[in-house]
Amino acid sequence: MNSNSNVEKRYYDKENNVYVSLAEIQSNAAAEETEVEDLGKQILSNVPKSDLMDNATINPAPGRPTPVNNAPKIVSTSKLPDWKYAENEMLRDLQNYLASTYDEHYNKNDDDIQCFDAWIALGDSGPTFRNTALKYLWRYGNKNGNNKDDIMKALHYMMLMLYVEHYKK
Repeated sequence: MNSNSNVEKRYYDKENNVYVSLAEIQSNAAAEETEVEDLGKQILSNVPKSDLMDNATINPAPGRPTPVNNAPKIVSTSKLPDWKYAENEMLRDLQNYLASTYDEHYNKNDDDIQCFDAWIALGDSGPTFRNTALKYLWRYGNKNGNNKDDIMKALHYMMLMLYVEHYKK
């Protein structure tokens, strides 16, 4: 009989530089899933009921409900999906990145006006946001290696383009 049969197997967590048990990994994963689910519920709670559709898609198949005015509708779910490609982590990182832009150099003279507001006021910000996103994607891998910040910046500009093209009232 193996004398190590009662020894709990531990796994090395490179990110935190520690060894953890399978039970700790499962507990952390469950806590993170709950955190993401709570965040999803919080986001959905701020969406008007008229913008929620059960069992609908943005590009519905024939016979499925079509969003009004071609505006994307948020699909109401009681539980967020099981993320296969770490989308929950990416969304969290993107949200943290976006929050940081409100504290940085984008605001002028400690007011709420950003350069983006001026571009939007000019009425042709969509192409500016698209082209700036393209710039960050184009330089990805060429400045500071495979710099995650370049992707975050591109996503930010794509979200701003999405705002002016589809969400701005």
